[in-house]
Amino acid sequence: MKFRVVDLQTSQNSRSPVRVIEQSTGREVGWVNHYLDREYVRRLAPTSLRLYAHNLLHFVRWWASTHRTDDVLQGDLTESTLLDYLRFQSGLDPRPSGSTINDRVAVADRALRNEFPEAPCQIARGFHQAYLRRRPMGLASVATKCNSLAGRRISPHSFRHSTAMHLLQSGVDLTVIQRWLGHVQLATTHAYVEIDLEMKKKALSACTPPVDADNGLRKILDENRDVISWLERL
Repeated sequence: MKFRVVDLQTSQNSRSPVRVIEQSTGREVGWVNHYLDREYVRRLAPTSLRLYAHNLLHFVRWWASTHRTDDVLQGDLTESTLLDYLRFQSGLDPRPSGSTINDRVAVADRALRNEFPEAPCQIARGFHQAYLRRRPMGLASVATKCNSLAGRRISPHSFRHSTAMHLLQSGVDLTVIQRWLGHVQLATTHAYVEIDLEMKKKALSACTPPVDADNGLRKILDENRDVISWLERL
């Protein structure tokens, strides 16, 4: 069996355009594509999506060579599955770089856990439990000194979003923020503009009021005074 990555020209909203298939039949490798679909829905950059697909392609080829099928069943997974795969990667000639092997093993781990959440743990159990149960970023101790953080769930993404908003409010160009965040499309970064009500107010106040020759606009405003009052309170 031979496998390859294909890039479809069109895709549905929840279906990744990047797929891993069996070359001769065009049959999809289901568990891999389920993971790619999940990452696509999360709006992963197209280049990253292709990289994930190619990294998973290496695992599929290894799995098919040892199990005579690309199908993975939960019962086939053991605590040493990824260790065996790592040994295989390390024994290739030419040998991939350490970072490449890490990337291939890591994305295989995530894809397998996505499809088989109850499968045997692939990481040393003691480390795995400590990692999952750690306090997010050690902010529990910080909350004792800053009351506003108490009871709030803060992740690295919270800092990412806050920093982006502060840059935007400070007048930094949107394209600069786009590059800083790593967004492929400027429209993704533009969402930060849309959620800042203060910037919306300034933009509206800078607009020239329309000429209302027949008082039609005034009539509309009068009829929707409750909406106008609500907007003014924002």
